[in-house]
Amino acid sequence: MKNFLLFLFIILISLSAKTQNLLLNYTFYPWDVQGDTIIDISGNGNDALMIGGAYIVGGAVKVGEDSTDYLDVPPVINGLNDFSIVIKITVQNFHHNGIDPMNTIFSASDAGCNYCFGLAYNKLNDAWELTLNGVLHSFPEIVSNLKKQVIEVVRHAGLVSLYRNGFFGGSFYDATPLNASTFIFGQHEHCLNDCFSENQALGGGLSRLRILDGAVYLKQSNEEMHAVLLYVFPNPVSSSATISFSSPQDSHTTIALYDIAGRKLKTLLDENVEAGDHEVQLNRDQLNAGIYFLQLKMNGEVVTKKLAME
Repeated sequence: MKNFLLFLFIILISLSAKTQNLLLNYTFYPWDVQGDTIIDISGNGNDALMIGGAYIVGGAVKVGEDSTDYLDVPPVINGLNDFSIVIKITVQNFHHNGIDPMNTIFSASDAGCNYCFGLAYNKLNDAWELTLNGVLHSFPEIVSNLKKQVIEVVRHAGLVSLYRNGFFGGSFYDATPLNASTFIFGQHEHCLNDCFSENQALGGGLSRLRILDGAVYLKQSNEEMHAVLLYVFPNPVSSSATISFSSPQDSHTTIALYDIAGRKLKTLLDENVEAGDHEVQLNRDQLNAGIYFLQLKMNGEVVTKKLAME
């Protein structure tokens, strides 16, 4: 019992350390969305706004290959010294054509400093381009054509570092505080009057965006972003519900529904799924009111979620 309490205490301290400087946190699941607004679940009220044709599906906000779609985020990075930006992305197509083609993750601008801060992938050079205070720094990509990545940009005591899927990508020194009055994800703000370009959009999806005032231990953030997640909405269930889950890699996945006595009632999914975010529909059918359990199995992991039928 003492060992368990000690373990629980360590977990609580670890969670507190990871979230105490959290400025915003988005999961992009249906219950965190109100119209075009993405709710900041950190509790700080830094909600984001989907612009153009951006939309939510499978726990991600999709940003198309055009000049209108992006996520408008409050410029919480303005004036920061140390910071961490952690985001999971999926690129559908790499851009090759047009002037300066790229797949943009985010960009920020301020009066007198157009594109002060930004991150994009340049497929023609197979390189990540990280711009800070108007200066571009290029880092070669080791694994070409990798479309699903967890990206982390961290600055600590002036040292700016880029990580992809837990691997160090490069660093440089710039201790000047950030200046940003606009902060958008999924598009490259390359002029002062909202001038966007189709060949500079993300052309994919964004999920699990977190921004912190301070440096985050990479291993913690990377493991958290790759964790297997299972959500049910709405819960309690009246007639039907959407089951959303994430897979950190391609895997065979099963989802089954059990009653409170542990009897399997139905199998909702039993197939190979690609890495990323997915949705499965649950219909109540003839199930009585009461408590039930969903069980997800993939890659040797088992995740269980309690749900209620009204």
